[in-house]
Amino acid sequence: MTFGAVLGTITDTAGMVSKTVTTVSGGIDMASRFVESAATDQRDRHAIHRKTFRDTLLREARIDLARSNREVLDFCADSEANATLYAQAIEYLPDSIFGE
Repeated sequence: MTFGAVLGTITDTAGMVSKTVTTVSGGIDMASRFVESAATDQRDRHAIHRKTFRDTLLREARIDLARSNREVLDFCADSEANATLYAQAIEYLPDSIFGE
């Protein structure tokens, strides 16, 4: 093998290595962009989840409270005895029982 042929082989090998590095680098770039995009999507989903979760939680708690208050009103309206007993129950178990 001549010196020129050896140099040609080295040049060809260097070219292939360069193309391989470029291909790998491009693949890493694509993977990086995919991960960045997925992270952005996750942040957006999480922000919407937080907002809608809190809205739903508040709405459900308000409905539960309204139903409970309605139940008390209906109970007390059923009879004078119920109203008296409920008032006694409030005195026995005041809101301050929890120390808040």
